[in-house]
Amino acid sequence: MHICNNFEDIVNSFFTSLLLKRMLNKKKYCFVPLCSNTRVNSPNIEFITVPRNLKLRKKWFKAAGRSDYQSPPFYCMYCCSEHFDFKEDLDNYLRHSLMKDCRLVLKSGVLPHKFDCQKRSADNQV
Repeated sequence: MHICNNFEDIVNSFFTSLLLKRMLNKKKYCFVPLCSNTRVNSPNIEFITVPRNLKLRKKWFKAAGRSDYQSPPFYCMYCCSEHFDFKEDLDNYLRHSLMKDCRLVLKSGVLPHKFDCQKRSADNQV
């Protein structure tokens, strides 16, 4: 019985550490076309999960200039904080400013709306 418990502890510990490792190493990149922000090259930028609700997801994709909004809702996508004005767009801006580790809560109906990366790319092509 003692060996069995020890084995279960080892297996649980292994899977817990594997899960944590995957979560920490999860590659995040911005879903906005022409935005090059990733967790690796922009470690100080925050990433917001694109909604999985199909109606909201379609609105986010349209706002970002993407037409492939029918990507599977289980596929987790992210939008970087450069496409929002946190002071105006966050429901918990004050709390987030004071406690950086708190979860970002967007106000209802807020979509990504700042696309300087796309303007810069267009300027570079001229």
